[in-house]
Amino acid sequence: MFKNLIAYRYDDSKTDFNKIASQIKNRNFLFKPLGDLDSHSTGFDSFFDETYIIEADNRILLKIKFSSRTVSEQLVKNLLAERINEIKREQKIDTVSDAVTEIYRQKIRLETLKYTEPNVKNVFLLIDKYTKFIYVDASSPSLAEDSLHQLRNVIGKLACQHIRSASAGTRLSLFLCDPSNEEIGQISKNIHICDYPLLTARNTDNTGSVTLDGINRRSSSYIEMLEGLYVKSVNMALRNGSEILATFTLLIGNKNIFILKKFKYDVDEKTGIDPTTKIDCVDDSSYYYTSKMLLIGRYMSLILSDFAEFFHLKTDEES
Repeated sequence: MFKNLIAYRYDDSKTDFNKIASQIKNRNFLFKPLGDLDSHSTGFDSFFDETYIIEADNRILLKIKFSSRTVSEQLVKNLLAERINEIKREQKIDTVSDAVTEIYRQKIRLETLKYTEPNVKNVFLLIDKYTKFIYVDASSPSLAEDSLHQLRNVIGKLACQHIRSASAGTRLSLFLCDPSNEEIGQISKNIHICDYPLLTARNTDNTGSVTLDGINRRSSSYIEMLEGLYVKSVNMALRNGSEILATFTLLIGNKNIFILKKFKYDVDEKTGIDPTTKIDCVDDSSYYYTSKMLLIGRYMSLILSDFAEFFHLKTDEES
């Protein structure tokens, strides 16, 4: 849960989450298990029992399930060839018409679909009404967009934009090649780059790339290899003084979208929850999801605030 994060800033003047608790329970929006002849199903799934939404401290947590089955066309082709040969032997004929062949092709495809193991993906959406951000835990930007589409179906209208910066890769490269930053590795108050970061960089014309791993970023050879390139990904740490709160890899994806990959954080039950915050938790399951939601909300707020300062992010239109 929350291993890959894509952040979206939403416009609260055009987006209303006030009725989402009742809207989401519409059966048309809920996930339905695949039937024997179904190839895909998407919908909001319960966290436990009949709980489809977790709410606390102006934050909302949702879960969307994607389930799909894809039949191997090569398998269908092989099974069809076997069946056609059986028909020829049984009926003592040389050929089978295209129409009959197509009928058997569809029958075999449906039969194969029934026994194909579904591919299931769970996507978590954290809506932070304090900061006006939506954090989507998805393995790819396209899956994140599909999830927001589902959310948009529920609430009717959702105006949001990615966090992005066209100059981010160059900004990171200049920072790492600046000798005055050698001792610190601190791009902002809370975010640090370690001494031996795993980093990928590309030429400005995208004709070549380099991966730097296990090399001290303070060394002259490291700076020489990185100079003139723009950073595509680099691992970072969110810190509070000397304490590491979380680690992640910042990936600058297509269209300069910020993606936080391999997000790791302490799942200690006590971490991240202000003792003054009122949480209505009826059992351990509810507390588990609520604590994670509040922790991620807190950490992402720190990260994006520092990113805005370092990368000079102001609004989506200007970034």
